Amino acid sequence: MTAYKDPLVEQTMALYHSLPEQLPIGVRLETALSVARLTTNSPAPEAAPEAAPEAAAAPKRRRVINRRPSVETRRFWEKCRPVFEGIRHMSATEAAEHLNDNGFPTSRGGKWHSSTVWKLRDRLELHP
Repeated sequence: MTAYKDPLVEQTMALYHSLPEQLPIGVRLETALSVARLTTNSPAPEAAPEAAPEAAAAPKRRRVINRRPSVETRRFWEKCRPVFEGIRHMSATEAAEHLNDNGFPTSRGGKWHSSTVWKLRDRLELHP
């Protein structure tokens, strides 16, 4: 067994290896560390320092949910309509692969995913 300089680490590893292997690794490690802290009188790690009072007083920014799509977004959807009508017979995964292979970018210039295809088909009411 490897010798560790820190007695807490040494005790934790000894306890870890003594626990049943059927337990998940995270449970074994957490249990071993907790017991080692108790037996070696080692303190728990320090908590993160509290934020400055000014930061705590700042109001949280509310997330906008279900906002109306922008004009640019709706234009992009309409630009996609003929393409999506042509690939209507494909599954969402096949359609995403087809769009990516043929260099058709998303509205933000990214790659298509099956979920993106599915959502846009929903908006355009073009499900197979």
